[in-house]
Amino acid sequence: MKYSELGLKTNLEEKKVKLDNGATIFVKQYLPISDKLSLIEIALQNSLHADGYYDPMVLDFMFNTYVVFCYTDIEFTDEEKSEIGKLYDELLSTGVMKKILDAIPQSEYDELFGYLEEKRAAAVQYKGSLADAVQTFMNDLPRNAEAAQKIVDSFDKTKYAEVIDFAKAANGGKLPE
Repeated sequence: MKYSELGLKTNLEEKKVKLDNGATIFVKQYLPISDKLSLIEIALQNSLHADGYYDPMVLDFMFNTYVVFCYTDIEFTDEEKSEIGKLYDELLSTGVMKKILDAIPQSEYDELFGYLEEKRAAAVQYKGSLADAVQTFMNDLPRNAEAAQKIVDSFDKTKYAEVIDFAKAANGGKLPE
């Protein structure tokens, strides 16, 4: 049997959710894998601290806010999205976040969260690996080469000779070993 004959289609089912203010929203019951990958990447990128660790609090609010963005039909302006912390606080404190997350099948949410944790753990492991050290070295090489070139350019042979002569004199006419 050919795959095309199976008649399979991606699940596009949505659950209707009534909010306390009377508004009705729709929550997807399944998110395509490409969207899941994007959601996870964005949450991880935005929660990576400058010191190289993932801030768990930022990871939690980024992940759950992006779940709202991706699973609901709520439209957010760029300005609203630029204040994502405020947006998260409003969604969480009003109970809207809970209603949305409760409307997503538990297995779907657990699978998504599991992918997030696996990808975070893999990234943390990579950060401590030789591959990361090599990558960091390669990224820093041009900057370090420039610094080395400045040292070479400012090298004064006369001062070097004076230091050698001083070392000889201090060591009875011989260079220290």
